[in-house]
Amino acid sequence: MWRWIAGLVGIVVLALVGTCYAGYRRLTTGGNTVVEVVPENRARMFTLLTDRDSLLEWLPDGTTIHPEHHGVLQAGDTIRVAAPARAGGASGRAAQLWIVRDVKAPDVLAVEAIEFDPGGLAHPAFTRRDSLSAVGDSTRVVSTFVFAPLLGVAESTLTNGSEVKTSIVNTAQRMRLGAARMLWQGQLRRIGHRESP
Repeated sequence: MWRWIAGLVGIVVLALVGTCYAGYRRLTTGGNTVVEVVPENRARMFTLLTDRDSLLEWLPDGTTIHPEHHGVLQAGDTIRVAAPARAGGASGRAAQLWIVRDVKAPDVLAVEAIEFDPGGLAHPAFTRRDSLSAVGDSTRVVSTFVFAPLLGVAESTLTNGSEVKTSIVNTAQRMRLGAARMLWQGQLRRIGHRESP
């Protein structure tokens, strides 16, 4: 009887370890680039990514853009991306701040993202550069991420840390990159699946 129980527990543990490893591999492979073909023409896609009113159509409810006026984003504008809320309600907290660094019609947008830790402390997360190119009636979006080091951790670890600490920091960086990459790819796919006005 105990052998059956031990065997079942062993199978469950192996399944959990395998699932965790598969998830980790999915999250950390793929480099720093997202490539997505969106079924919108390039002009419309550029508008969806750079026009204030269009951004508010597909970003989570509660997202705000400052300064508040209509039209195309300008360098220095800030997009407060709200955290997704349950049951379609607006969330009161910001998941990220995107500070617009470059807008070049009709094919380039660059933003710097600032994230918040659980205590609400802001820290630079990454920069993302989106390049758009026409592919027939669709648009190929190539987004490249450059991550900022974990706040204060990377420098102290690399100067007086062990190989294990350095490995942990590098793994955390890869996971942050993978999570940002997957989130952005999901947002691009939602744009492609939304109904055109």
